[in-house]
Amino acid sequence: MIRSFPRSFIWLAFGLATAWLSLIAAPRPVSGQDSPRYSRSFYSPAQATSAAAPYATGYTGDVQPSPEPAPPSYSQAPPQQVSGVIGTAQAPHYWIVSSRCDVQHKRHMHLDDGVLDVYERTADGQLHYTNMGSLQAGLIPGVPVLMCVHGSFVAWEDECYESHLAYQWFRNSCPNLPLQVVFFTWPSNGMITGLLPTDVAIRGKQAEFNGFHMGRLMNCIPESCPVTLMGHSFGCRVILSTLHLAGGGAIHGLQFPGAMTAHRYRAVLAAAAVDHHWLNPGDRYGCALPRTECVVNLQNRKDLALAFYPLHRLFAGRPLARSGLTRRDTRLLGAESQKVINIDVTAIEGHNHLWPGYFNSPEIGAAIANVIYWPEVNQPMGTPTYSAPTSTSAASAPVRQRTQRVAPRPTAPPVEEETPVPVESPIENPVYVPAEDDDTVPAPPLLAPSLQ
Repeated sequence: MIRSFPRSFIWLAFGLATAWLSLIAAPRPVSGQDSPRYSRSFYSPAQATSAAAPYATGYTGDVQPSPEPAPPSYSQAPPQQVSGVIGTAQAPHYWIVSSRCDVQHKRHMHLDDGVLDVYERTADGQLHYTNMGSLQAGLIPGVPVLMCVHGSFVAWEDECYESHLAYQWFRNSCPNLPLQVVFFTWPSNGMITGLLPTDVAIRGKQAEFNGFHMGRLMNCIPESCPVTLMGHSFGCRVILSTLHLAGGGAIHGLQFPGAMTAHRYRAVLAAAAVDHHWLNPGDRYGCALPRTECVVNLQNRKDLALAFYPLHRLFAGRPLARSGLTRRDTRLLGAESQKVINIDVTAIEGHNHLWPGYFNSPEIGAAIANVIYWPEVNQPMGTPTYSAPTSTSAASAPVRQRTQRVAPRPTAPPVEEETPVPVESPIENPVYVPAEDDDTVPAPPLLAPSLQ
């Protein structure tokens, strides 16, 4: 009786913590990763339409969710131009691929028609409903592709809004290098059982299962395009399960049918809600790390939401986003552990866990620019290999200003000279002023080991 009391006390404490998380910490009005800290001023009410947005019809814990709000500026008409377009922060161009209408459990795989919903965001600010063939025709071979996946409790309307802000964040980090961006969205919004730990566990399994849907998407990307996968929270499970399937592993006892295209892969994990040991050989995502060139872990040791991560299931390990790889993980991984790069963002993010806190940080964008843009194989914008944006003066002006600011100052004339040398002299002035047609691109910032 005396020995059983501490164990009973532990179970009682676990039950109370579960009830507290479900009743107090669980989001009641589920509207994505909303916060008063991040205002919504980009889309005006006049731009919103009444078109129906996709919503999940597959397995979501035996509970059918209600239809979600319409995306801003939605149009059923396909765009006129679907190929050879590289967007900029001022003229965005990207795709949103949705699996919200697809099955979300292996026992419903016989109902999967293999069709994903595809939307193209053009420079006019509208989302055009299109198809996978249009996306495949619009991707330029050889230009890097960034695949971005959100986490849990994200509605369709939130994904449409946050994808625009995240795209500007990506493009502003290195505006003179081309980048093609695809946002992948999965049905992660809403409560299922009302118990937060149970719902978190269900969403985690759904995120893993969406690795099959994302694998189909990867096969539509040209093999010559290097791919960077970036995920937030449970979105990290989506990309790690995709890489695990690409490496020949199995998810939920199933392997990817056929073979995935042999791309060059890199990964960026933001607020990764995965156990720190799941990348070890023979573990949950043991085939993911050998398939990638590097994995950047944005480590936040003060992430408040992930502090409760071990409570979502029994014997759960510490999250990778808070602890990073342990010494045992490094020993088991051996040489593969050198692929995992930790960037400490604790000083920037603090207790934040939400995705907007990351794409509102220019420092984090600059730190991961090399991983996203592949500068060693990428070419500056303006080369004849693809059609660059028509207006390049606005994009090149900030670069010329930065070059002038960091250029050395003119050498002061000797004291014995009575007449100073004119600054306007092109021979004596050592300041480098690029010409109007100069396409010189400064090297992207190096990958910093810490952002403190």
